Amino acid sequence: MTLQQFLRYIRSPDDGNRTHVLSLGSCKNVFKPAVKRANRLAGKTVLPPNLTFHSLRHTYASLCIAAGTPPLEISRFMGHSKITTTLSIYSHLFPSDHTEH
Repeated sequence: MTLQQFLRYIRSPDDGNRTHVLSLGSCKNVFKPAVKRANRLAGKTVLPPNLTFHSLRHTYASLCIAAGTPPLEISRFMGHSKITTTLSIYSHLFPSDHTEH
């Protein structure tokens, strides 16, 4: 199942529109049921039942780093108020600027 397919299952219970899962309440009320629904519709477990939205945030940031997205942009995408937050969490994933001689 692709991320786009999974996102189709994340719907607001009120109006049927896609929703941004940002709050703890949204996670409990929207994200976890969406994971269960995606697995049920797939007919097998395609997403770990204990998958958390927080783990998807980390995956997203990691993929941005691997794609070469500048740290400042990632910081903005993640909603970090300071770039130092992003760098302290993900610094081990950025390519080293030290060259071996």
